[in-house]
Amino acid sequence: MNDDELGKALRDEDVAGGLARWTTLALTLLKERERGEESKYAAYVKTLPEVLHSPLFWNAEELSEIQGTQLLDNAAGYDGYVRGVYETLRTGMFAKHADVFDVEGAFSEDNFRWAFGILRSRTMAPCDGANIALVPGVDLVNHSSLSQARWRVSGGVAGAVAGLFGGGKGDDGVSARVECDRALNVNEPLYVNYNPEGTDTSFALDFGFVDTITPSPGYALSLSVPEDDPNVFDKLDVLDVCGLGETPTFTLRAYSDPDPDLRTFLRLLNCKNQDAFLLEALFRQQCWSLISEPLSRENEADCCASMTDGVAAALSAYASRTLDEEKAYLMSPPSARRAAAGDDERARVRKDVAVRVRLAEKSTLIETASFFDVIASGLDGMEYYQERRLRSLNLLDEDGSSTYDPFNETMA
Repeated sequence: MNDDELGKALRDEDVAGGLARWTTLALTLLKERERGEESKYAAYVKTLPEVLHSPLFWNAEELSEIQGTQLLDNAAGYDGYVRGVYETLRTGMFAKHADVFDVEGAFSEDNFRWAFGILRSRTMAPCDGANIALVPGVDLVNHSSLSQARWRVSGGVAGAVAGLFGGGKGDDGVSARVECDRALNVNEPLYVNYNPEGTDTSFALDFGFVDTITPSPGYALSLSVPEDDPNVFDKLDVLDVCGLGETPTFTLRAYSDPDPDLRTFLRLLNCKNQDAFLLEALFRQQCWSLISEPLSRENEADCCASMTDGVAAALSAYASRTLDEEKAYLMSPPSARRAAAGDDERARVRKDVAVRVRLAEKSTLIETASFFDVIASGLDGMEYYQERRLRSLNLLDEDGSSTYDPFNETMA
C-alpha cells in the first residue's frame, strides 16, 4: 500500500491483522472517493454509480417482492456479513485511527456497504476472490450472456493486483484487457459475459440486473448427508473419494436435465437397507461409479420423492406457486409498468428484477419436479444394480431372464 494516509492504519497489526483483501480495497476506494478532485482516480470514481440495484440496497417494500426466493436469503447473508465486518472496523481500526476514517462521513456504514456493492458488481475473474482488483476502464464493459469475450491478465494475476488500482505505474509488464472472440465492426458495442455459470438469481444479487435477452433461470441446491444417517461416515468417505466435498452445490437449470452428479448424490443420500453393502470399504473406490446408474427400485423412488417433496417445500415459501402473476406483469406494456411504479425509475427497475427472479426460480423448481415425476413414472422399466451385475456375469439374457440351468452344471 503506497498510500501514506491509509498505509499507517493498514499496517497496524493490532487492528488490521488478517484484514481481507476486499476490505482493504473497499477502504482504498472510499478514501479516493473522499478526496474528490484531488484523487488521482477522480475521473474513474466519478463513473461509479451512486445508486446500486442489488437487493442489498432495497427497502422493506421492495424486498417483499422477493419473499421466499433464494435471492432474498442470499441478500440477507450479504447484509449480515457486511454489517459484521463494518462493526469490527468501527470498533477497531476506525476508532484507533479516527483521523483517517471519518465514520460520520466517507466511512459511514452506508458508504462501506456501497463500496462492497461496487466491488461485487465490478470485479470479475481472474481479478476476484483472493486476487480481487478494480480495473478502471475494463469494468465499464457491459454484460451479454451471448458474448464469448473474456477478461484477461498478462504478467500474472498477483502482479496485476499490485499494478492496478492503487498500485504500480504499468512498467512491470502487467496489463489487463478484454479479449474478443471475433473482430468487431466500427462503433459495434463490446460486451463480456460477467459470469458464464451464473443464474438470474446470482446476477441480480451481485450486479442488480437480470439479462432480459438471454435469461439464465436456475436454482442453487446445496445438499449434505444428515448427521443422524446410520451410514453417515461411510457416505462422507465416498464423497471424499470422488472429490465432491461434504456439502456440494448443484445448479438446477430450467429446461435442462439435472447434473448427473446430482442424481448420483441422491442415490448415495438415500442408500440404505439391502443397498447399503455398496458403502462397505471393499467398494469405497468404485462406489460412486457403481451408483451412477439406478441402484434399486426403492432407492430410485426415494430419490424422486425427496426431490419432488423438496420442490414443493421450496415453492410453498413464495407468495404464489404459479407463474401467472409474473407472466402477466412481464407481458404488460412498459408504460403500464412505469405508471404502476409512480414513474419512480428506481422502484420500476427493482420490481422488474424481482419479478424476473421469481419467474426464473419457480420455473426451475417446477421443471425439476416434472423431471423427477417422469423418472418416477418409469421405475418399473429401469435396470437396477443387481440386474446389471447378473448380466455382467452372463446370468441374465437380453430379456432379463435367468440363464442359470442347474441340470447343465457339472458335478464336482
